[in-house]
Amino acid sequence: MKKFANVNLGGGGSIAKLFAFTLVELLVVIAIIGILIALLLPAVQAAREAARRMQCTNNMKQIALAMHNYNDTHSRLPHSNGGSDTSVGGRGTAGWNWAPRILPFLEGTATFSLIDWSKVPYDRPSAWTGTNHDQMMNDQSVQCNYKIMRTIYPNFLCPSDPLGREFTGEEGYSVSGGIQVNNNWTLSQCDYAANIGDYRNYTGVGYGTSGNQTVVGYTGAGNNVTRPRGPIGVCGWAAALGEIPDGLSNTFLLGECIGTLSHWQNWGSQCFASTAHPVNSRNQWLIERLPNSAGSIDIDGLRAWDWNVGFRSMHTGGANFAMGDGSVHFVSETVDGTAYRASASRDGGESQNAL
Repeated sequence: MKKFANVNLGGGGSIAKLFAFTLVELLVVIAIIGILIALLLPAVQAAREAARRMQCTNNMKQIALAMHNYNDTHSRLPHSNGGSDTSVGGRGTAGWNWAPRILPFLEGTATFSLIDWSKVPYDRPSAWTGTNHDQMMNDQSVQCNYKIMRTIYPNFLCPSDPLGREFTGEEGYSVSGGIQVNNNWTLSQCDYAANIGDYRNYTGVGYGTSGNQTVVGYTGAGNNVTRPRGPIGVCGWAAALGEIPDGLSNTFLLGECIGTLSHWQNWGSQCFASTAHPVNSRNQWLIERLPNSAGSIDIDGLRAWDWNVGFRSMHTGGANFAMGDGSVHFVSETVDGTAYRASASRDGGESQNAL
């Protein structure tokens, strides 16, 4: 047996000589290892994304199941009271999203019990202005709805969304204690949006009654943010599961969104999306212009707020959608637009199905 301890590496000796490798052979081995790593890395990344997408699917299944349990208890799906339509409660004392309402069915009873439902979700001490959010959040002597709104809820975030844990300034028109908080109002996000149908806001390709629009010859469900073609509205209304005659397996219950890219999508106050624009539409544009003033920018003649309430994800090629029956499906970016919009209506009588 050779004893390497007796090998003299001085005077021109080398590690390569010690192990009987020439420098060229060593470089070839290094190059081969580099090529193997380059070939393996995409497979590893694809496997990680597949795992993240599976976790996202599981999140949506749990939320859909919680919505079913909520429906069994309250005889309708969880509703939102966002928006500015005071005729149906609007903000007032009822401006809560559907997500906090299902906490008891997601093992979140402890958090649910801390919510003061008689106050708006953004209620906080009047001294909490400016940029001292983190300092106030760490004040254990104070409990308020704003703390709950600022808490990150991983089950409502897509693992593939690197922006999901960002706090963004949203709903600049919100008022707390008479104080206009504007972009100092920062909220935790939600990556799963209630389906309001194909409501097109001011523009877009779906049905809509906002502004000067009318829907000629359309006789299905109403289509505005209060009572849309989808199963859950923005302003105080939601259908019961029994009020979806198009079929639970044919109708979107909720779909993915990227909460950080929208003024209107967050965990506590409101999170809704529309099929009026294609899946993942304008993702990169919105990422490059992370919101605060997104609503004041035009994209191809459309206001940015029209684009940022579409369904979207960070998954390659499409997004996950939970159907009314609780199943979760991946819908491609190339899905037929007519079928995609038809899958968002609860009683339109359409034969098309995005799946």
